Amino acid sequence: MGSDERRAPHGRAHLFAAAFASVALLSGVVYGWPSMRRLLVRNAVLAEGCARNADGSVAPCAEQELRFGLVYTLGSYANQFARLPIGIALDGIGPRRTVLFSAIAFAGGAFLFGLADNLAALAVGFALIGAGGAGVQLAVQSTASLFPERRSFIMALLSGAFQVSSVLYLLAEVSERAFPEAASRVALLCAHAAVALAVAAAGLLLWPDAPFGVRARTAPPPHANASGVAGARAATPFVVVAAGAGAAPLAAAPAAEGAPPFALRHARVQPPSLHGEPFWTQASSREYLLQLCFFSVHMLPAQFTVGTIGVQLEAKGDSSGSHTRAYSAVFAAAALATPFAGHAIDRWGFPPVMAAINAALCCCYAVLMVPLLSVQPIAYVLYSVGRVCLWAQFFAYCAAEFGFAHYGKLAGGGLAFGSFISLLQYAALAAVLGPLRGDFFAVNAAWCVLALSQFAAVYALATRLRTREGAATVAVVASAAKP
Repeated sequence: MGSDERRAPHGRAHLFAAAFASVALLSGVVYGWPSMRRLLVRNAVLAEGCARNADGSVAPCAEQELRFGLVYTLGSYANQFARLPIGIALDGIGPRRTVLFSAIAFAGGAFLFGLADNLAALAVGFALIGAGGAGVQLAVQSTASLFPERRSFIMALLSGAFQVSSVLYLLAEVSERAFPEAASRVALLCAHAAVALAVAAAGLLLWPDAPFGVRARTAPPPHANASGVAGARAATPFVVVAAGAGAAPLAAAPAAEGAPPFALRHARVQPPSLHGEPFWTQASSREYLLQLCFFSVHMLPAQFTVGTIGVQLEAKGDSSGSHTRAYSAVFAAAALATPFAGHAIDRWGFPPVMAAINAALCCCYAVLMVPLLSVQPIAYVLYSVGRVCLWAQFFAYCAAEFGFAHYGKLAGGGLAFGSFISLLQYAALAAVLGPLRGDFFAVNAAWCVLALSQFAAVYALATRLRTREGAATVAVVASAAKP
């Protein structure tokens, strides 16, 4: 494999296309669960003890929904938690081997999930699908470092690809409904396993042994700062950027001696990031912990909503499943919002985008509290856009604030922490199907309250970054004023 420096100028567009395709084919399919659930219901999977309708179909059954809830919970948990061990492995063995092993795990899971007819095998298969897809996404995200001027934009696009992959189960459900013999669950899942093996083989040719952007920083010059520019970090506590919080650096060293102060009037000072700092310094920083709080609190209701949206819509009158299919299409199409989210981050910074995400998800849960089916498209549009932007900003933030040297551990650790919290989704589902007698109102009200509480985390992070920016501005002015 050639060095990053030789490959990036000529091959970065092709590498991004390969990364996007790999993620779109594998990484987020577990979140196509609402469509897969309908396919499984139609095939009477896990329907033991459930009553049958006159036409032989399975009647609504709490026992079956709890079994489905367990399968989805384990699959979504694996998709998030597995990023911690995979992230540690990525930092050690690099993208090429990580893609290889992850795609093979996905293929095994898809094969098992397609053939299984019992709870244990279905759960293990779906968990392998989730973990394998997560590993592929995590391994290729350093491709964004090949686009330093648009890093957040590229990271957001890769998060969009993750959400696009959910449409595959919608296509599978529609195909199986139209052609039950040719497009059976076994045939569809085995075909997906073959696609995963193709991604594994292609990864051996495409991906490097170390994440892009890391190799050049492993042995920086003695007097290079975190951006690789001459000058010690202590002497360079600021970066001047064009207007916009995430714009590309115009200068990464102190102002030249005697530089006129008026030059600062048309520039903005970017707070120094934590690039190049030791892992524990990054992981224990307020910048990371506040983002982790925001992301983890939102993960619980976000995961619960994907797993139960079909049941919620059916309880509101969607007996034909048309709204569930519409939701699945909107969920995948919401990937179109990621370029705008990435541009907004590059232009205005993370806190304003986080506040908008928070507001969208809060409004979504409020609409889900309304019993009318006709207004639910508002809920699933807000949810789909809010969710994809939530994950996009988390990945983009970890890359922008901390770089890729410890990216696997930071992003994977955050997702693992959030996944532990998200296990409460199964308890919430059990409460709805048990004591709450199928009524989702109280749970959605709780999610709404949780979302409202996160405006405090956004404000705290904005204050922290603003304080850093103020300190950097003082440093710039002082440097510029020196004779």
